[in-house]
Amino acid sequence: MTEDHVKDTATKGGTFDRFYGMPPTAFWNWVMIRHIQDSMWKVTDRLAGRCGLSASQYITLFMVCSAKHPVKQADLGPWLFQEQNTISGLVSRMEKKGLIRRERSREDRRQVLIGPTAVGHELVRKAYEAICDISVDFLSSISMDEHEQLAALLTKLRAKAFTYLDICAEEMDGLVGKRGEQSA
Repeated sequence: MTEDHVKDTATKGGTFDRFYGMPPTAFWNWVMIRHIQDSMWKVTDRLAGRCGLSASQYITLFMVCSAKHPVKQADLGPWLFQEQNTISGLVSRMEKKGLIRRERSREDRRQVLIGPTAVGHELVRKAYEAICDISVDFLSSISMDEHEQLAALLTKLRAKAFTYLDICAEEMDGLVGKRGEQSA
């Protein structure tokens, strides 16, 4: 199925006419958001892989290295959109590889705090450089004004998406610096 076929079908009352009251491009915008997200995840996985990390390990290390405060293992689930049992396995594998360390919180022994090891910090720094290079190249295809417009639109769409998952954007942003305030 071609892009034109999807657009034609969406505008002619075909399969995709469930976007009631939305512009004819609404479904295609949804598809493009998914394509961009999936493509960038694959690129991240490929570039992080050159440093011996999976995309999930890179994102986890990036979060832990960028965090404003010690990261609780329980905070990783919402950030990565994963269930706690998945996070537990990821953290265990990363600990075995010497990328992170876990310790119990002194204030609340039920909480497990995650921190990067020197090896983890160095690998995320190397992966970050490669991912930054491709991100700059990717994002250079739009103007500064378009960046501002995109940021506003994405902030609005993310806030709406989070309402479906009962996630508070402010709490999520509080875990790691928002919009480049922090870096690895």
